[in-house]
Amino acid sequence: MNRREALKSLGLVTATGATALAATPLFAEDKESTENPIPDSPYYGAAQMHNGHAMRTRWPYKELDPDAVAQRAYDNYWAGECMYGVTAAMIDTLREEIGGPYHAFPSMASLYGLGGVLGWATVCGALNGSALVATLVAKKPNAVVDEIYAFYSYEKLPNHFPTQRRHGDMKIVRTVANSPLCHASVTNWCKASGYKSFDVERKERCALVDSSVARYLVELLNKDHRDEFVAAYPLPESVQQCRECHGKGSDMENTRGKMECVSCHDDKKQDHY
Repeated sequence: MNRREALKSLGLVTATGATALAATPLFAEDKESTENPIPDSPYYGAAQMHNGHAMRTRWPYKELDPDAVAQRAYDNYWAGECMYGVTAAMIDTLREEIGGPYHAFPSMASLYGLGGVLGWATVCGALNGSALVATLVAKKPNAVVDEIYAFYSYEKLPNHFPTQRRHGDMKIVRTVANSPLCHASVTNWCKASGYKSFDVERKERCALVDSSVARYLVELLNKDHRDEFVAAYPLPESVQQCRECHGKGSDMENTRGKMECVSCHDDKKQDHY
């Protein structure tokens, strides 16, 4: 082999080696992207329609450990606050336990729900996330959502304290919100505890409420999965009385809702009923 032929050979080898090196990351990325492929499935895309209404396709569910999900919700609160805390705890756990469609569900989409939707203090993010998950997986989603909202409104919360806490030395006052609204829930707690709404103690309280709601949600979904769901928090009699005059089909029919009315409308007269 003469000098010219040797250089040609060396150049070919060098070029081939460079091509191989350049191609390696591409092949590695392609392999990594197909480790958890998302298969064609009825779980994705727009809802099917029936008589002009969107129909729900129930996603798969398996029974989960309430305490494990509760701990995860508490931890997640500190990363993305209330809605993300519950949503990510549920979805990420189902992704690990089931896989399938949950690989495509973006938990980060729930970040908007913090502080009652970006600080608007409307529906509590823990409830917003719970309703989303229940609608995905429950056999009786409406009943589960009603129950988790009533639980939040009428149970003295927080009622669960996970073993691992960021502020385990804090003594957190338990209060009844009488409402699913972040505004009412936080304000009632601030009045009872003496802390301000942006104190770290309030954040610890909301992280614990996230944990409490996530735990009860898992208990409900487990029972729903076994066809053993029974509501424990029906609408209070006071709400039903208000709906008789102000709800659908009533004489006034000027409102809609299931919240405790007198938590805000406390100006009722003695003979109102």
